[in-house]
Amino acid sequence: DGSGRSVAAPKRFLMTTGRTNILLVDDDPAMLPLLAKWLEVEGYKVLRASDGRAAMEVIESEHPQILVTDWEMPQLDGLELCRWVRGQNFGHYIYTIFLTVRSHAADMLKGLEAGADDFLKKPVDRDELLARIRAGSRLMELEQRLSQLANTDPMTGLVTRRTLFDNLQREWRRAQRYQVP
Repeated sequence: DGSGRSVAAPKRFLMTTGRTNILLVDDDPAMLPLLAKWLEVEGYKVLRASDGRAAMEVIESEHPQILVTDWEMPQLDGLELCRWVRGQNFGHYIYTIFLTVRSHAADMLKGLEAGADDFLKKPVDRDELLARIRAGSRLMELEQRLSQLANTDPMTGLVTRRTLFDNLQREWRRAQRYQVP
């Protein structure tokens, strides 16, 4: 400002996370703890759900950046979960990886058309899982930076009017769906 005094940069009011949040969804009680351990050792924050319906609630409340889901589960399978994720407006992208024993090209196409970003075949190789998670994390970091530029005022750091109303609308729908205030 020419006075010789230092001027503080405006504060940013953004949802930032120190660690990548990963939601693991699998109905196999042995698979969840194993995958979670591998990821937690690497510094990821791991959320867990045992089926697609439980995953929907975790996604809405915890906002994970990455979803690793089994294909075949009771109640709501991975394909339906993936379609549901892609049909929502969360304000951020969720990178989705399918875990499956399915390896036919037709199944892979089905998964990609449902909105999956990547596939891992069971049994899961630890190093391959970690490499795919790191690749997804890089994409999510880029998406977060672009989202910050598009959804915040560069001078004040506050969310834009459009973003505010989008968030209010999304929360209103969630409150109605779960019948909570």
